[in-house]
Amino acid sequence: MGEHGPVVSAEESHRKGISVQLVAIIGIVLVTALSCFAIVTVFQVLDAVGNSQTINDQYTECRTAAEEMLEASDLLTAQSRMYVVTGDIRYLQKYLEELTVDDRRGQAITVLRENLQEGTALDEVNTALDLSNELAETELHAMKLAAAAYEDEVAMQLLSTIELDAKDESMPTGQKLIAAEEAVLGVNYEAQKLHIDEHIERGIAEFIDTYLQKRQDGEALFTMLLNRMIIVIVASMIVELIAGLCTIVLVIRPLSSFVTRIRRDDPLVPSGASEMRYFADAYNVMYEANSKKTAGLRYAAEHDALTGLSNRGAFDDFMAANHERIALLLIDVDHFKLINDQYGHKMGDDVLKKVANALLTTFRSSDVPCRFGGDEFAVIMTRIDNKHRDVVVERITGVRELLEDGSDGMPLVTISVGAAFSGDAKDENELFQHADAALYQVKESGRNGLVFHEYQG
Repeated sequence: MGEHGPVVSAEESHRKGISVQLVAIIGIVLVTALSCFAIVTVFQVLDAVGNSQTINDQYTECRTAAEEMLEASDLLTAQSRMYVVTGDIRYLQKYLEELTVDDRRGQAITVLRENLQEGTALDEVNTALDLSNELAETELHAMKLAAAAYEDEVAMQLLSTIELDAKDESMPTGQKLIAAEEAVLGVNYEAQKLHIDEHIERGIAEFIDTYLQKRQDGEALFTMLLNRMIIVIVASMIVELIAGLCTIVLVIRPLSSFVTRIRRDDPLVPSGASEMRYFADAYNVMYEANSKKTAGLRYAAEHDALTGLSNRGAFDDFMAANHERIALLLIDVDHFKLINDQYGHKMGDDVLKKVANALLTTFRSSDVPCRFGGDEFAVIMTRIDNKHRDVVVERITGVRELLEDGSDGMPLVTISVGAAFSGDAKDENELFQHADAALYQVKESGRNGLVFHEYQG
């Protein structure tokens, strides 16, 4: 008995009246036909691998473009606000350079339109662009008001295409500044900016759903093609035992392993014939790229890009899941704006990194240092309650000592800290409010201090 059925001898075939020559001819025809079918399937596999790589490239381009658009929008927001608040012409110039020269928003939209199919995702992106352009008009108008208030002739010339109506012109200087600040710092501005981000996120989410579906379809196609090749190989074994045995070693075993590992979402172990090794290598390249992208997206979503600390989203997730026996410390770097103004933003970034490193060095591995953005930090201390205030004081003292060490040539900084314990709050929201109130007391008292929230039971 053979592995897939009895081996029929020449004598038995002769007794049944089947010509050996006919059997040979039939066998050759079958093997040739099956071999041609197998070759076609291999090319289909290679074509599927190429299509999968194309889909991955489109995914990467869209994610990068979306991030560029959001980053450019945030930069425009920051520069317009800084000019309105400070009147420093450099912020206006950087704003106009980003808007008209770099134009990362326009470039990102071009990439997204090239890759997104007609439908919801593209509609969301187009809507986001329209809203972003409206927001830019608001920013330009606000900066023109501010330029008029500051009597900045250079800025007025740069914004010469922006017209102020009679009502704007008639405003007193102070009122113009108030109107400009309200335009870029007010609730309506924040709501519109949030609306833009939501449209971008919905568009990318729609694209990700499409991408994941295509990936699933690709995996199903891989499995179907692999199973088809198994069938071809099994049929070839029935026609010719020797060819079948070779196929078992070179094709069937690798394919069976591939199917199992694909179903377990594991990388493939290259083995068998060169075509199988090629397929395994191509699959593994795609698998590794997908794994890195997934890990990178997850890390980027949970960590602050500058300091590497957990970001606000990760902070909220931890607080929602862990709000018993913890202490929440809200930390602000004192007079951080002065550091930026005096030493430049590069030094400001280095100071923020130094603060982050001081938190990581001083607090326990079970504690969770976070950065909300700007000069705002937080630390969630686990397995601690109100009777361990001395531990909190000890940790903050250690942080201060590191920040007051000027051997690295960086400016010395101090921090203001507000602390609260979960035992004094009914939920994470109240705990945050307690810590924030304590931080406010520190700032009101001249900064550079630590205040614990006192529970009023």
